[in-house]
Amino acid sequence: MQNLSLSSKIIIASIILSLTLGLWEAWYQGFIMTPIVFVFLLALPLFILSLFLYCIILLISISKKYKSKLNKFKKILLIILTICSIFIIIPLIIVKLTNKINSLRAQGIIDAINLYKQQNGEYPDDLHKLVPNYLSDIPKNLWNDQFRYEIVNFHEVWNEEEYKWEKLNVTQFRLKNSIGSGWYTQVYDSYDDVWFLWD
Repeated sequence: MQNLSLSSKIIIASIILSLTLGLWEAWYQGFIMTPIVFVFLLALPLFILSLFLYCIILLISISKKYKSKLNKFKKILLIILTICSIFIIIPLIIVKLTNKINSLRAQGIIDAINLYKQQNGEYPDDLHKLVPNYLSDIPKNLWNDQFRYEIVNFHEVWNEEEYKWEKLNVTQFRLKNSIGSGWYTQVYDSYDDVWFLWD
């Protein structure tokens, strides 16, 4: 360690700090998550710290005195930033595709619930009531898990004038699909007929 240059020591310290932050976040989430999310949690703090160091180096290298000494450091940071960018962008794309596929798989359930309500005047208490008259079987998500179904007797809307959430007394249903543990939940809201993400 004594033979390493100052720039190398800074890079190693940055990597260790970033990995520590990523592992802490993973520990906080309970380590129960997909590998994609885990890679994202490790790459994001390293990317932010490397970008911060790179900006500092750009400012310092304005001085000709340090420009040549910092060129190697800049190249190493650029490589780290590029690798981290890949490991950040790819998980985001995969999560986006995963959400889309899961929402398409759930569409059959949503249509069956709406048809059940049309014919019976109320929502089913349980998804199993849809089988076999409305569904041959209940579709599952990409991880072969069941979508969670619940009936909710209210809907929250944002009041712009009073700047607060208000509850409407309406009966609706929601489908939920969790990613990892504490990472986020994909939720379908029947009142607005939309999917949204819930941290």
